[in-house]
Amino acid sequence: MMVGRGGGRGLNNEEFEEFVRRNPEEALRLIVKAFKPKELLKIGDRSYVNAFKYPESRFDPKDLMPNGGSLQVLKEDMLQPLRDPSKTFTDQVLIPPSQLVFPLAGKYYRKSGLPDDAGTVYGGLTDASTVIQSAINALTNGGKIFIKAGTYIVADINVTSNIELVGEGFRTILRLPNMTRKNIINVNNAENVLISNLLLDGNWQNQDMANWSMKSTGGPASTYEIYLNNIFATNSQRIVVKDVYTKNAVHDGVLFQAGVTDSIVQNVYVTGCQWHGIGFWQGGIRSAIIGCVGWDTYISPFVLELTGGAGGSINSLIANCVAYDSTGTNISDQIGIGLMNMTDGLVIGNVLYNSKIQLYSGAKQNLVVGNRVYVNGKTHGIRVTSDSSSNIIANNWIYNPYYDGIRVESSNNNVIGNIVANGGPYSNAIRIIGKYNMIASNQIMNWSYQNGILEDTGADYNSIVNNVFTNVTVPKIVKAGANTIVNRNIGYVTENSGTATITAGSTYVDVTHGLSITPDINKIRVTPKDNLGGCSFWVSNVTSTTFRINISSTDTVDHSFGWSYEE
Repeated sequence: MMVGRGGGRGLNNEEFEEFVRRNPEEALRLIVKAFKPKELLKIGDRSYVNAFKYPESRFDPKDLMPNGGSLQVLKEDMLQPLRDPSKTFTDQVLIPPSQLVFPLAGKYYRKSGLPDDAGTVYGGLTDASTVIQSAINALTNGGKIFIKAGTYIVADINVTSNIELVGEGFRTILRLPNMTRKNIINVNNAENVLISNLLLDGNWQNQDMANWSMKSTGGPASTYEIYLNNIFATNSQRIVVKDVYTKNAVHDGVLFQAGVTDSIVQNVYVTGCQWHGIGFWQGGIRSAIIGCVGWDTYISPFVLELTGGAGGSINSLIANCVAYDSTGTNISDQIGIGLMNMTDGLVIGNVLYNSKIQLYSGAKQNLVVGNRVYVNGKTHGIRVTSDSSSNIIANNWIYNPYYDGIRVESSNNNVIGNIVANGGPYSNAIRIIGKYNMIASNQIMNWSYQNGILEDTGADYNSIVNNVFTNVTVPKIVKAGANTIVNRNIGYVTENSGTATITAGSTYVDVTHGLSITPDINKIRVTPKDNLGGCSFWVSNVTSTTFRINISSTDTVDHSFGWSYEE
């Protein structure tokens, strides 16, 4: 193929290659218009993207150089993980990796830069961990490591500051070896770390599960907590785990523990883990779990929690995630999203199946809003335990809870604007066990088991107002506290008024009050509408359907009364 330059003769491939080496900028100027959109031109150690339109009648740039030449065209999907995310594809200069790791004929190698760059090749080892770690250790000032597609049996890859560990999508598989007590990836005392475009396999089926006591005792042996995680980070900041598929961990798919702050887990798939899917423990400060999908984990797919020590998780977020089929065997398990000792957290816009949202062990001042919980299993929809308080549960949609739809065991919480529908045989739509809670403007629909809103024995000083009951065939509100306020609920009448007449010759009239409760005799207000001629009047015989207005003696004329009742 001949490539023209100005009015002179065309250059053959060999001549053009020499021209590129001597005049890279001029070569780029001459051929830039020949490239298709979203293709990358690489000349020497520099890479460019061309945004110009490609005339189909022009030459194919891939034919410019023979195999092994230094000029090449790389498609966008080939180098997607290498792109600088701060720039658009059509105007950026792609940043090549500092180190490339690749498998070949059963061994593993590393070298600098992109696959076709010149440079020394290191490795040739059957131990992938050593090769990847040597690539990290070679970057003393940080850099990007690109791991080509393939299966790598690895353990305890220690990622240091300013390192980007990037795979070729889920075709790059890092798998934990059999019968080990190690993590796949560790991040310790580091900052500015990116882990992306990888599939991590904890291989729990081939680990020492007999000596790992999670299911038999309710928790792992203490020596296992920091082992057998797919990603384990401690005392680090600005850690980003993105576009990763993490599965089959003996402990957690991603565990950020002991002082990890300002970090994000985003667009991560997590499944088959025997403890949690994603955990922020002992510190998750100003951190987030966003857009993740988790299923089939023993305790819960997503957790922001503290398991001991000081600090707690604060100012963190779980948003736009999907969690389903948490496989715990009792009601205390099956947590889709849990906030443990979490302060000022936000759980928003998530979807849960066969699992619940739980706030526990000192969770306070959190906002749980706009989530959809399809319970369909033997658990609650949203639960706030007795040691957690001052939380807001708002605008959530809870369907088919087997136990309580929303269960509030503590004090000073607001449960506002939720929809709870189609409860199971052991479920109250909303159950209140604590004090000073606001239960307002919720909708309870299609409920035929237990109660609509139950205030449990010992609960008091709660406000149950402005709720709506639709197609509820069981008691709508059961009030226990003497100081609890119940009023203005649609479908549950606690306020009514009317008129009644004691006819001439009679001394009383029975009034059908139309209330959903048996009224308190001290709250029934009765006002004569005419002169009683010196007769006194009073209220008696209060039942769940009627009360009686009495006068002290008969009269020759009728006497009318106005009455009203309000809780």
